[in-house]
Order: sequence, then structure tokens, then C-alpha cells
Amino acid sequence: MKLLNRGASRKQISYQFENKRESFGEIQGIVHAFFKETEKPYLKVRELSTKQLVNCYFPPAMYRHAVKVLEDQEAVVFVEGWVKEDPETGFVTEIAVTDFRPAPEFSIQAFRDAIGSIPDYTGTLSTIQALDKLRLSNTDI
Repeated sequence: MKLLNRGASRKQISYQFENKRESFGEIQGIVHAFFKETEKPYLKVRELSTKQLVNCYFPPAMYRHAVKVLEDQEAVVFVEGWVKEDPETGFVTEIAVTDFRPAPEFSIQAFRDAIGSIPDYTGTLSTIQALDKLRLSNTDI
């Protein structure tokens, strides 16, 4: 990115930030469509939290992995890679995929079993006391 000086115009400044929000991340979603006969093959995934469609571009070497996530039509998939976001909305618009895989099936019993699984994590403090301390001090418990 080119550094801007104080005299930079609004046009120069806005250009520096247009379509520049990129980071490494992951989405969870359901495969909406598979585009294999394009210059860059991709899955279009409906992201669970926003319901937005995200283009997930993958290299040809990952083709078999892409097909594998299609085995269960209703499966939730994790898509990981370099994420681009719309700078105005913050929504993920596309991912340069490094990995995708089916999410493990949710189990209410496994969820319930995890509750209380680390009983000594907060020491002598109750959970509420530990959270209050954490929020007030902005440090570890």
C-alpha cells in the first residue's frame, strides 16, 4: 500500500481502502452451488450467520475436496482461506480457499457434557465473579 501525505485527495484516500479488507479466516455455511467449468473453479456457500452468498475459489488440486463436501446436501461446511470483505458492510464476499471440510455433526449430548467440564478454571471465584473481574481488569483471570 502506498503511503499518503496530508494533502491527499478524498479520491486518493478512498481508493486506498476500496476492496482492501483482506485477512485469513473461515466461514461456516451450506454449499449453494458448484462452478467447475470456470477459469477459477469455486463453490458458492451461503454463510450461516449472515445468509450471504460467498464465492469460495479453490485451486484445481482441491477439486476432489470440493466434491467431497457435496456428499451431504444439507451438511454445514467450514471454508478456510484468505477472506475478502465488502468494506461498507463487513460481509465476506469471497475466499481464496486453503481448506474446506464438513463440520462435525452437532450433538446436544456432547454440548451438555462440556458444561462444567473445567470446574477449577476460575479457582475460588464463581463464573460471574470471574467474568466481572476479567471485564474490570482487562487481564487474565
